[in-house]
Amino acid sequence: MINKNKVIIFSLVFLFCNSSVFSQKLKNIGFSIGHQYFSLGQYNTYYGLTYTQNLYKNHGIKSGIFFRNLDKEIFTYVPDQLYQTNVVEYYLAVPLQYAFNSKILNVAAGAQFDYFTAWRQREKNSINEVTNYKIKPMLSSSILFCVSKDFAIKKFIIEPEINYMFTPMFKQFYIGTGFILRYDK
Repeated sequence: MINKNKVIIFSLVFLFCNSSVFSQKLKNIGFSIGHQYFSLGQYNTYYGLTYTQNLYKNHGIKSGIFFRNLDKEIFTYVPDQLYQTNVVEYYLAVPLQYAFNSKILNVAAGAQFDYFTAWRQREKNSINEVTNYKIKPMLSSSILFCVSKDFAIKKFIIEPEINYMFTPMFKQFYIGTGFILRYDK
């Protein structure tokens, strides 16, 4: 079985330390923010840095590092009572995608690795206080698919995006929209 931590570390080293190999190709670093609908009926927000590396005219790689949160409901049954508590889960996400870029649309497909980093209880003065909360496994992988369109405004590129993510381990999906703002060298 492949160690997921080694895959993430290798991916980051490859993407962010390969400037000498692809120095003649277009590179962009940008900021991304978005909102996703989660299959269990909740919404989550994500934000972070994006990295795009064109390898050939229309082909490249797309990656980044994102912070995302997810609201979850917890139900606790005590005889004759059912208590509901809301917690927020925090994740560090690293996508790694193949990207096809054209004048009409950009399409990217690949994997995303999510690492559970922290949690907090949404209600501060709840009757049902959560004192311990764990996610197993802490590292999960998803299939990620994105469609976007570039709009150049002077030295900046604004890229609205529609994304779909499926996590087979938990049988959950996300669909969302986001914006990427990049500086064009």
